[in-house]
Amino acid sequence: ITFVGKLTGTTDQAARLVAQLKSRIDAVITKVASVQVRPRVFYEIDKSLYTPGPGSYIHDMLTKAGGTNIAADAKSSYVQLSPEVILAKDPEVILLGDMLFGESPESVRARPGWANISAVKNGRIIPIADENLIARPGPRVAQGIELIARALYPELFK
Repeated sequence: ITFVGKLTGTTDQAARLVAQLKSRIDAVITKVASVQVRPRVFYEIDKSLYTPGPGSYIHDMLTKAGGTNIAADAKSSYVQLSPEVILAKDPEVILLGDMLFGESPESVRARPGWANISAVKNGRIIPIADENLIARPGPRVAQGIELIARALYPELFK
């Protein structure tokens, strides 16, 4: 945003927008800072079980929103997990970034063995209605972090 502001001669407007976005992100970080136990989160990019790992901006968003990414120890920024690994990591929240591609809480619950996952047992499978807020880096990243934080901590955002 800052770079485009320089290119277009709108540096002041760009600086204001950047400050607003940082303020919104900082507000989420502050709000979730007091949480003692951060839930284990599986962010499903697609039904072949791709998920963001360390070094990805989605991993950063999950962390800023107060979650613990179950793929934080992966060897790459995006990784395909096996169902066995997901079962072993036992996510407490599943965020469906592939909702618009047909995945739903019902389809996740129907997967073999997934009934034993904490997120499934506790009804914490959350479809992301607008995956562009998370899947596409840009000015709406602040809105995406807010969305994730609300999904993880609805009681903090009433």
